[in-house]
Amino acid sequence: ILPSHYVNRWGFTAEASSRRAIGGGTRNDGVFSNVAAKPSQGVRIQEGDNVYLVPEESSNTAPPTYAAAQADAAPPYHTHSIFLPSSIHASLTLSQGCVVVDGLPTGTLFSFLWNALISVTFQFIGFVLTWVMHTTHAARYGSRAGLGVTLIQWGFSLRARLDDVNGTLLGSDPADAWPTFASTQDANEWLDANLDRLNNTTLASTDDISSWSNAGEGAQVNNGFLANTAANEWLSFFLMTAGWFLLLTSAFGFWRVKRWE
Repeated sequence: ILPSHYVNRWGFTAEASSRRAIGGGTRNDGVFSNVAAKPSQGVRIQEGDNVYLVPEESSNTAPPTYAAAQADAAPPYHTHSIFLPSSIHASLTLSQGCVVVDGLPTGTLFSFLWNALISVTFQFIGFVLTWVMHTTHAARYGSRAGLGVTLIQWGFSLRARLDDVNGTLLGSDPADAWPTFASTQDANEWLDANLDRLNNTTLASTDDISSWSNAGEGAQVNNGFLANTAANEWLSFFLMTAGWFLLLTSAFGFWRVKRWE
């Protein structure tokens, strides 16, 4: 169609078309020249219990086997399921404490206080009964709160009994009461100076004897008695600490459940 002058000048002849390489421009392109490139295959090298893949650009370590991945425990997911009545008129029939949280109804404040009262009144027996027979979160937390109050009572009673025994042994005179010391050295000096008097001190009457000794005979105060007193003080402290922990955690748990409701 074009004149032969322009055909020869622009290279549209059949001979020029046969010499032209189709797709040769991709060699000079920075994008499409890497289309046919393939990654090199990594070499698996095992050194003892460690497995490596070289070259390093492939991966530093090999992926775990299926058995190793299956043995890994899944992390716990702390989720709470909350269910409402499925009735169409649920908003009309929904009463306090009927919302199901983690498989149990939330319960009412009266249920919490009632179970706590039973647990405190019958002490450990009451706690076991209310814990086994609970059907709501309020009853469960009330049972635990009652156990906490019981432990606090035991700790205070043990501490009061120790104070009574100490007052009986050292007399009613305030000067004979257990002194307080600023340092351990002062306490050791006082104990060395009064050790003979403490060893020779006996209980005045049979009633006082039976209050702290099952033998029914006069007993002398010695270092063993002081050690038992310290152990009982630690026991009372532990009981009161555990009781307050149960009481506070139970109250917080019941408040959290009611907040979800």
